[in-house]
Amino acid sequence: MLIFFAMVRCGLCAYQWKREAVLRQDTQTLRDKIYQKESTIAQDESKMKRMDSDINRLEEKAKDQTATIASNKVEIVQLRRVNVRQETEIEQEKLQIESYKKAVDTANENITKQNGLIKEQNTQLKTLADDRNAIVQKFNDIAKKYNDVVGEYNKLGEDYKKLASQIEQQQQEKEKKK
Repeated sequence: MLIFFAMVRCGLCAYQWKREAVLRQDTQTLRDKIYQKESTIAQDESKMKRMDSDINRLEEKAKDQTATIASNKVEIVQLRRVNVRQETEIEQEKLQIESYKKAVDTANENITKQNGLIKEQNTQLKTLADDRNAIVQKFNDIAKKYNDVVGEYNKLGEDYKKLASQIEQQQQEKEKKK
């Protein structure tokens, strides 16, 4: 049972490592996108400074850049929401991991207690078996002594019968002689 919980715990750790790696990759991808967007904005602004001669084109570019910035801000806000949501999920998963750790620790403590009770019961069973064996040995000894006494009694009975028949024969012989 302990091995099973250890394997489940290992599987959970592997799953969490994999998930965290994916989350880190996603976060890095989002940061790269933000960096790319910010670098695009910086490049556009430097181009606007270089091309003062073409104001119309600059105004068009400014409008385009303004729209891009707005969409980037919206995207940044969305990415921040996603980031906050992912951080919240990470915290929830950490709390869940802690609860799993507590559950495993409690299970381990219960198993340790059960193992102690089993050892104690095994000791009691061994003691009871030894006591039973001693009682059986005493009974066997008493039965042997009883059988010996019965054998001696039977032998005495046979000896008595023989003596009685001999006495009777002697009396009959005496009577015949008379």
